[in-house]
Amino acid sequence: MTTGTATTADPADPADLLIDRNIRDSAPDKTLLSSVRTHGILVPIVCLQDGDGLRVRDGHRRTLAALDVGLAEIPVFVTETDATDPARVVAQYAINEHRAGLSDTERLDAWSQLAAFGISAADIATKTGEKKATVAAALSLTDLPAAASAIVKQTMTLEEAAELADFSDDPDTIDELITAAEHGSFEHAIDRKRNERDLAAAVAELSETLQAERLHHLQPNERGNARPLHQLRENGKHIDELAHRECPGHCVEVQSCWDWAQDADGRHVHTAAARATIWCRDFATHGHTDSWVGTGSARAAADPEALKAKRRETIANNKAMADAQIVRRNWLAEFAQRKTIPAGGAMFTAMTMLRLRDGHMLSSFAERRGLDLVAEWLGLDHADKLDARIAKATPARAQHLALVIQLATYEGGADKELWRAFGGWNAYYLEALQGFGYTLSDVEQATVDGAHRA
Repeated sequence: MTTGTATTADPADPADLLIDRNIRDSAPDKTLLSSVRTHGILVPIVCLQDGDGLRVRDGHRRTLAALDVGLAEIPVFVTETDATDPARVVAQYAINEHRAGLSDTERLDAWSQLAAFGISAADIATKTGEKKATVAAALSLTDLPAAASAIVKQTMTLEEAAELADFSDDPDTIDELITAAEHGSFEHAIDRKRNERDLAAAVAELSETLQAERLHHLQPNERGNARPLHQLRENGKHIDELAHRECPGHCVEVQSCWDWAQDADGRHVHTAAARATIWCRDFATHGHTDSWVGTGSARAAADPEALKAKRRETIANNKAMADAQIVRRNWLAEFAQRKTIPAGGAMFTAMTMLRLRDGHMLSSFAERRGLDLVAEWLGLDHADKLDARIAKATPARAQHLALVIQLATYEGGADKELWRAFGGWNAYYLEALQGFGYTLSDVEQATVDGAHRA
């Protein structure tokens, strides 16, 4: 039998070939078995000649199929090139990934094998052409069996599962995110959880600072007889915050909020923050009066519980829509990079132009803000540079940019209250995004559904 870099195949008994563990699930499927039974092995098996015999390097599934159907001989190429186990795994990774694509389970298994050889995540990423962060996070899934199981069941992608490493100490969140992946809402769910975590951290940090100043934190059971200081008066006058520190009822309430900051590229981005509001407990006992008494509606006086429930709903919807906006704008930034307009895009552009002309939709601020968003999505530092970018575009790209500009006009008028009824334009906009491939969050879907019921 010839060896080396021969271009002709030699016959070999498949029962004599040595089969190492392959990173791909080696069990042949019915289609492969039928093909081998009918046509035999058409593509030679690549084997390494070592001291133990011929060891399969490429063609594990075909070799097993040949054994299953009882072939006595199959064609093989024999090479003397020795390869260490890590090199074998990397070679199989390249062969299988670029031939038909490895499944996520097989990719994770390959990375785990390489890690077992002591190879770092960075080196694995280099050898396999993957992102280091993805490999490192995926390797941590050994401590998250539920995530690994979701990959095997194909209800979660490897990239999604890798993001669960951020919540490895929170099994309830892990379960919630796995469920979200099953329903196609993983991106919204994990963004919401990250926001909740970041906001909670901001509140904890500010609370710790205020605790060091020995300021009492307003407790939920104290709110009934407490009021924000800005709402109180003493002898008809506003109460100075510094002077109020001597009041026995002086306390603070720490709440999460969003602030603006500049990222490394100088762009303004939302960042988690917290704010402290001064309150007074048992304010009437301390000689203060509520300036808002008498200004409430008759409805509020008649049904205070309904008013509280409505306020809770408003707060929840505002928060959910603010979270959704982050995901939506990230999606729009990627959408803006496309080269051609999607199906339905030209119709949306034309309809939006008509609506803007009729003047019954949005405002000039929304248009200006929309152009700023387009510039941001295209990596430009100012909207004034959009005309030059469009002038260089191909006709197909220019049509797509026209669509992006119209979408940005809607987005420029969107805020955390997008869930409210705004004459139907909000639902029209969200439904259009859905048609272009965007996955609506729960609150966005409820906005669309509500418009259809109206």
